[in-house]
Amino acid sequence: MRYRFLSRSLLLKWLAALAVAGCGGKGDDSPRPLKVESVSPIGASFVERFEAIATDGNAGDQIYNHWGGNQPRITRHADGTIRVLYLKTSGGLVNWRLMKRAPATASWTEEATGTSTDDVVLVRDPVSDLAHVVAYWQSVPTVYSSPTFTPGTTIPGSWQELPPTSRHYSAVGIGADGTLCYKASRELPTPVPTSNTQTQYICGRHDGLSTWTWEAQQTMSIGLRYAYDYMFPGASGDANRLVATAQSDLYKTAAGYPNSANNYIFNGIRLYSTGAGDTASWSQSELVVPYSAPPSTTSVPTARQKDGFIDSAGRVFSTYFVEPSAGASTPARGHYTVMADSAGNVLFGTRWASVPTFGGTRIFEDGKNRLWLLWTGQGSLFTYVYLYPIIEDPVTHVFSLGAMTDLSTAFWPYSINGMPMLAVPRGGQLIDNVVDATFAASDTVYVSGSPLGPEYPNGKADHQRIFYFRIHLPD
Repeated sequence: MRYRFLSRSLLLKWLAALAVAGCGGKGDDSPRPLKVESVSPIGASFVERFEAIATDGNAGDQIYNHWGGNQPRITRHADGTIRVLYLKTSGGLVNWRLMKRAPATASWTEEATGTSTDDVVLVRDPVSDLAHVVAYWQSVPTVYSSPTFTPGTTIPGSWQELPPTSRHYSAVGIGADGTLCYKASRELPTPVPTSNTQTQYICGRHDGLSTWTWEAQQTMSIGLRYAYDYMFPGASGDANRLVATAQSDLYKTAAGYPNSANNYIFNGIRLYSTGAGDTASWSQSELVVPYSAPPSTTSVPTARQKDGFIDSAGRVFSTYFVEPSAGASTPARGHYTVMADSAGNVLFGTRWASVPTFGGTRIFEDGKNRLWLLWTGQGSLFTYVYLYPIIEDPVTHVFSLGAMTDLSTAFWPYSINGMPMLAVPRGGQLIDNVVDATFAASDTVYVSGSPLGPEYPNGKADHQRIFYFRIHLPD
């Protein structure tokens, strides 16, 4: 099925007809529309593509298709090929599927599949244009490379081999020169969970044919656990450096709040910088210092990182969501961004007061070096997708948001779970005037004028639809 629309008003008319017909009600398993292609007036951002990939996206033990941060799960290649990786459950394990959209056919086909005991990511090598999938084959980190994706290459090192019910809190990033870095968190024996951890990482390069060459595995003891890393190999043009931002993820006693209603506290964001092949120059600083509350409180303020990014000028951005303590007015609830240099010196920070105070944010740069903030939220009647230009004052270097573009209608009637995963430079993506993304949607779809129902807000996490979309930015 194929739809083509020329303007927002025409699409709204289509939505009205859809509501009258009652399309997309509960129990309807056919994703519609299968494909949207659109054009828009010059100078406007718009959804150029919206395509269904699968209806069987699901995975157990919390490794859902919207779990974690902005993982590299989508790549765009030199010939226009798009690849998307998604997860489903198979015999208690994570079964990953790599889907390919060839430009000649513009249809989605399965290219490779495999099993894993933990999260799986997809990156593109900017030098060779090859695709690499990093998964846990029998709990061991393993890389699978195009064009065959077999056999896999074991990432060398002494890594923890955890069962499918436990997380390695791993991360992957790839630099402009093709250097891929893999990180895992190791918790050491301690009477206070998450208080004594190590960051273990390794970096290597693929020769574009069949061989990986790796640096020595590195281990750095960091104490309190920081995880959900956004990794930037080769930051600021230095191929021998690794910069990353990470989220504090502490058991309540380690965080100093034994009476917290939540067992794990996400409050604070750290930047660390180190050598790609050594830890001699390791440094770390707090981008967001944990907010404080009385130790006896049952409601702890949180600062949860939603995205991490380095722009073409080498500045590090972290966007995060703040939830104050119950009844507290400070810090204010909402979405924030902090900017720092690669050494961790904070240069700017703000709360985006005009962005709705739910959902999540992504930040990215386009081919004209313009910065953008993408906000998405799962409403009870609609999936909201707002795009804001980030405006930098050339003198003061203070940032503000420009006029919002509402892209929500392109996502009807699907109910987004979590946030979309974007094709980004740390996943090997060259910046351009389009941004490609994938997202998971609830198995339950919206019916015009009716609340989503008892599955709101999380939907059926064990049965998700998977979509691909492309936003075209102003030329």
